[in-house]
Amino acid sequence: MLLVKLKLQQFMNEYELKLRKPIGEDFDDKKAFSELKEELTKHLKSIDENLSLEVFKDFKIYLEGYSLCFSYKETTENNMVIRLVRRVNELTPKDIKEYVYAFIKEDLGGDVFPMITFPRNFTYQHLAMYWVDDRIIAVGNHMYKQLDEEKVKSILRHEAIHHFLSVKGKPSNDTDADFMGLVVLHDAFVSQDPSAQEAMKKFKKTKRYKNLIKEKEQGA
Repeated sequence: MLLVKLKLQQFMNEYELKLRKPIGEDFDDKKAFSELKEELTKHLKSIDENLSLEVFKDFKIYLEGYSLCFSYKETTENNMVIRLVRRVNELTPKDIKEYVYAFIKEDLGGDVFPMITFPRNFTYQHLAMYWVDDRIIAVGNHMYKQLDEEKVKSILRHEAIHHFLSVKGKPSNDTDADFMGLVVLHDAFVSQDPSAQEAMKKFKKTKRYKNLIKEKEQGA
């Protein structure tokens, strides 16, 4: 397979080491595509000076969400997709654990801490997830490296609030008032799930929400 022969896993690992511009509204995709071609060509020639991008049948570069990808037809005739991690911050697993534990202790007043894991499986639906039964916050490897640091921390606060309420035996779903109250108070990420968005929309019309805003303003 070309994946092995051309050491593409090595290329993916090396690509991830460099800090890059995040994919967003002002992202120059043509420049990013050109840079990828240059870096991939350099990698191929480090293996064999005669290699070029022509070694990849049906080679394509494209954007998917906030990821840069390329695809080609493998020697097995199957379509192979390589999803690259564009690192845009310098956060480490240690930084993330320290941030979550400090937030739970200092901001939420908790004293029970979750295990934090960093699965490499990719999904846009779940940037991070709290597993209630196991008390685990799973932080997507692709998420914490490819999103702006402040957004990553907002997502981490969201999951930490799930944990905090859960261990106290309080309602901790995205649509529960106790959960939404802490999300508002601590500027945490709001789930993009339609039911969570609708619940938050209704919550913002309540007296409790208005009181939380006053509390935030007084504490500012």
